[in-house]
Amino acid sequence: MPTVVAAILLLLLLPPAVPAALVGDFDGDGVVGFDDFFQFGDAFGATEPLESGPYDLDGDGSVGFGDRVTSGYVRAQGAQLVIGTDDTPILLQGVNFSNLHFATWEGAAADIIAAAHHDSTDFQRVADLGMNVVRFNLNYRVFEDDAQPFVYRQDGWQWLDRNLNWARQAGVRVILDLHSPQGGADVGASASGTDLWTDDTNQQRLVALWKEIATRYRDSTWVAAYDLLNEPDPPVDIGPDTWEQLATTLVDSIRSVDPHHLLIVESVLGAPQWFEVEGSNVMYDWHFYFPDPYVNEFRYQVGRAAWSPYPDTLVRLPPVSSGIWAGVTDNPRTPAGSFDWTLFPGELFQVTEADWVQAIPVMDCGANDGTAWFDDFTVEEFAPDSTLLRTVHRADPEEVEFDYALTEFEPFFTSNFPFWSLFSEAGDSDWQTSSTAHEGGYSFALTAGSGAANAGGGGLAFPVKYRHHYRIGGWIRAEDLTAANCGFQLEFYTLASGDLEATFSRAGLQAEIDRVTEFQRQRNVPVNWGEYGLTINMFSRDTGAIEYYRDLIEIARDLGIHQQTWEYRESLYLGDQEADEWPDPANVNAPLLELYGELLR
Repeated sequence: MPTVVAAILLLLLLPPAVPAALVGDFDGDGVVGFDDFFQFGDAFGATEPLESGPYDLDGDGSVGFGDRVTSGYVRAQGAQLVIGTDDTPILLQGVNFSNLHFATWEGAAADIIAAAHHDSTDFQRVADLGMNVVRFNLNYRVFEDDAQPFVYRQDGWQWLDRNLNWARQAGVRVILDLHSPQGGADVGASASGTDLWTDDTNQQRLVALWKEIATRYRDSTWVAAYDLLNEPDPPVDIGPDTWEQLATTLVDSIRSVDPHHLLIVESVLGAPQWFEVEGSNVMYDWHFYFPDPYVNEFRYQVGRAAWSPYPDTLVRLPPVSSGIWAGVTDNPRTPAGSFDWTLFPGELFQVTEADWVQAIPVMDCGANDGTAWFDDFTVEEFAPDSTLLRTVHRADPEEVEFDYALTEFEPFFTSNFPFWSLFSEAGDSDWQTSSTAHEGGYSFALTAGSGAANAGGGGLAFPVKYRHHYRIGGWIRAEDLTAANCGFQLEFYTLASGDLEATFSRAGLQAEIDRVTEFQRQRNVPVNWGEYGLTINMFSRDTGAIEYYRDLIEIARDLGIHQQTWEYRESLYLGDQEADEWPDPANVNAPLLELYGELLR
C-alpha cells in the first residue's frame, strides 16, 4: 500500500506544535505518534462518515493526502491570520525582496539568479529587525522561457529552493509574489506591458505556472502565502472585470493541488476596486502609497520635496485625481514678436479661497501662430506677510533617460517631458521638446495655434495654504509670436466630490485607511499592504520620513493590517535594486532600521 505509507510518512515529517488539544492525536495520549499514524493509515481512503471519523482533517468527506496536520500553515480566520493548533494570531510584518523583477532583457533569468541582491545573511538581518516575512518578488522568466512556454527551468526552482531554505534558517516566512507575469500586467511599469490581458496564451501560462508553484511548495509551511499578481492594471478599454475572471481561475487552479496555503488577491492598481473570490483562506491587498505626491518626492517624475515635511495640519490631503479647477495666477505675458532667452520672474499671487488645496505649474499661450520656448523655472511660497518661506520647485525641463530615484536634483531637478500633459483648445497645438535650451540640453516648445493651449506639470502638484502667496517665474524665448499672451502660470484646484476632507497628518492617514478598508471590514477578511514606503532621498532631508513611517506602522499594527515595506535594498540597505554589489552594512538607512527595531522587536 505505497500511497498509505506515503501519507503516513508525510504526517510523520510534519512536526506539530503541542497544544492542549493536539491535532492528529487520534488516541488522545497527548502525543502524535506511531499509533496515531497507524490509525490514520487504516482509515486512509475512507469516504463514509463513520469510517472517516476524526481522520478527515480537511473536511472534504474523505481521508486522503489532503488530511495533513495544517497547523503549521498561516491561514485566515475571520479578519485575522492565525497559526498553530491553538490558532495563535500572527501579524505579517516585513519587507520586499525585488529580485530584478523588472528584468526583460535577454539573459534576465541568469542575471536574476546570480544577482547580488541578497543571500542568507540578509534573511537573518530581516529577522534581527523583528520582521517575520519577506515578500519575495518573482519574474516568470526565472521559471519559463518565452521560446519554450509551459516548460520550466530547473535552475529557477533551485534558486527558489535555496532562498526558501535561507528564510527557514532565519525563521522568516516568505510570500511568493508573482510580480512580473507573462506578457506584462501593468500599463505603467517599466518592466511590464499589457499583453497578459489581451493574450489568452499568456493567461494560460500564468495559470499553469502558479499550479506548478503550488504543486511544488504545497507542503512548505515557510511559504506564508501566494500573492497571485502584483498591481494588476488592465487597460481602461479592457476593464477590471478581466482581473476578477483571471483571479477566479487562478484560485481554482491553485486550490486543485494545494488547499492549505493562504492566497493574496490584490485590488486593481489605483483607486481600490475590490471583489471577493471563493473560499475563506484569502487575504485582500492593496499598496499604500499615500498621499501620492508626498511618497514619490525626489522621484524621476515628481521632483523635489513639494509636500514635505510631514506632518502639517495646515495642509489638506490632495485630491485623488487633479481635483476641480479653481483659479489661475495672472502673471505678466510675453510681448509679441521674437526675442532671445529672457527671465520672466512672475508676481506674488495670494490664495484668498479657503477651499483651494493644491496647485500645478503650467506653461501657456493664447491663440498664437508663433512658438515660445520654456525652460528653467522656480516656484516659491510666501507667508501672508509676503516673507519668503521656501522654494517649492526649481526645475529644468528636459528629455532624459529614466532616473528612478532622481539622483541629480541640485540646483535644478530634471522635469521630464513625458510627465507633462497638453491641453489644446482648438486641437491644432504643437508641444514638443527642443534642443534650443537656456540651460541643459532641452527646453519645452509650445505653438498654440488657433486656440489657447497650455502644458501642465501634474506630477509637480504642491499643497497651498489659505492666505499664503505663491510665485512662478522662469526663462522664455520666442519666435514670431502673433500675440502678447505666453507665460508661466500656476493653476489652483479644490477637492472633487468624494475626495477625502482631511489634513496631512496621522489623522489624515487614518481616515484614508478607514475609507479604503471598508470592503474588508464589512466582510471580516484580513488586509495586507504588499508595498508601502518612501523614496531613498527623503530620509536624508527634512521631510518627516521617520514620523510618517512610525505613524503608518503603528496604525497598521493597531488595525491588524499586515504590511511589507518597499524595498530591502532601496530603503533599508541603501543601494541599487539592480544589485551589482552585495548589501553593505556600512551603508544603511540607520534611522529607519532603528525605528523597525524599536517597533517590531
